[in-house]
This record gives sequence, C-alpha cells and structure tokens, in this order.
Amino acid sequence: SPTYAAQSVFQYPTEEGFCVWIGHDLSMTPGGASRLEDAWIVDVTFEVARPGGWWDCVDASQRGASIRVVEQDGAWRIESDPGLFGGACPSPLPVVDPARTPSKPPSKRPPGAPTRDEVVELAGRLDEALWAHDLATALELTACYNLYEEEPFGACSAAELVAVGPLTRGELRREDGPPWSMNVFQDLEVLGRPEPEPADKTLFHVQAKAASGKHKRRTLAVQWVEDSWRLVGLVQRQAEGLTSVEYVVDLARPERWDVFQRRLAGEQIDLRGEPVGKVKP
Repeated sequence: SPTYAAQSVFQYPTEEGFCVWIGHDLSMTPGGASRLEDAWIVDVTFEVARPGGWWDCVDASQRGASIRVVEQDGAWRIESDPGLFGGACPSPLPVVDPARTPSKPPSKRPPGAPTRDEVVELAGRLDEALWAHDLATALELTACYNLYEEEPFGACSAAELVAVGPLTRGELRREDGPPWSMNVFQDLEVLGRPEPEPADKTLFHVQAKAASGKHKRRTLAVQWVEDSWRLVGLVQRQAEGLTSVEYVVDLARPERWDVFQRRLAGEQIDLRGEPVGKVKP
C-alpha cells in the first residue's frame, strides 16, 4: 500500500486497480528502424517534459518500445497504440492536480438555511460524480478538511476520493470502493432536515440515521463555501490502504465537534481525542 504522502498521484479507479499520474507532456523519439517482411520496426524512447514524483520509478526497459509501422491504403501507419502503457486507464487520463493546496476556511454566512431538497440534490450530484469517476467534480462538491495537513481546509487531492464509491446500484462494480454513505444509508430520501451548528454559522448538520437503542444517531454536514453548499468531508483517520475522505462524520455530537476543532487548531490527537504522533510520509 502507498504511504499517505505518496498516494496523492492516484487519479482514477478501474477494474484492474488505480491509475497513477507519472507526468505531463509525454514525447516519443524515434531511433533506428529495420525492415521485417511487410513492416518497419522502429525503436522509440519516451520522455515526459514535466515528470511527477513517480517517473523515476518507471523501469528503464519500459521507457522504450519497438513499434510496427505497416502500409495501409497507400500510407504508412502505426499498427497499434504507441502509448507508454496500455491497460484499463483512460487515455488521456483526466488528471486532477495532485498537490494538496489549502485555502482559507469558509467564514461567509449563507443567505439562509439550506432546505432538505437542496441537501438531497447536492448529495445526488456527489453520488453521480463518484459513479462517473469524475473526481474533479466530487472535490468541488466537498468542503474537505484534511486533518493530516498543517492547513486542513481544501488540502485534499483526488487520491482521497479515488477509493470512495457511489451508493450501491444493483450489482457491485469491481472498481468501486465502499460507498460514501459508509453503509449508514442506501437511499438519499432518508436524509433529514438541516440543523444549524451553533458554533459555526456556515455549517448545518443533516441526520442520516436516527438513534436506535444503544446506537447514536448518525449525521453528515453541509457548509456554505464560496456561494454554494458543499458536503463536509474529513480526512481524519489512516487506513491500511488508501486514506480516504469520510462524509458521515457525526459532527453534531459534542464530543466529535470538540475533537474536530482541536485537530483544526493543530493538536496532535486522533478521532477519539487520544494523543498521536505526526503522520510520517
């Protein structure tokens, strides 16, 4: 599994695994050529003008190839895709900037409370983006707090969403991770009426599951950011595999809100308020 720091280049989920960004502006330089029956065999080498951190990990044997060039309809054509790698990744790969770039936390008060219909519509848009693997849109719909960064708000990459799946729709797809609902609910119609957070005028809590017996109720949150509502997502605990955004974060519970605020202030504690060391790259 990648470390938390290294996972930022993970960009896209497929049935085969994850697509990893290794650089921008791929170029191919032809070298020697030789004739073999009805084709020319051309040796080529690949380079990237703006390499990512993992370009150096590409084996030297994979930075070159022998390409068949054949005559078709009176013209010479490359017989197959000359790209660096084949496989399940889309080409071109829809790259989201892997940098975890923070922004100022929201402070502008909303024009009014969000309606339940607005929350359901927002959650539906997030779900559709995750279904389509459109991680750029999913990030835009998320008020993301990365509690492993010194400046948490907005410091999330596509990698924190690449293993987050949509709500279950019939048969599971191999590329989908656990649903963003964290299996607390399967239908957006269960979402309740937004409730204001007294300590933050930009944020409202939304019930996702009522309390039952010894089990506390579960809530997600929405926040007014740059003139629109977004679902609050927290990167708040490390995983064995990819460390992901969580949406059902229960910030309506006083103890969870307290820990959240302490972590925002830089206190080195975990989700339960227990002391921890800094995350190692």
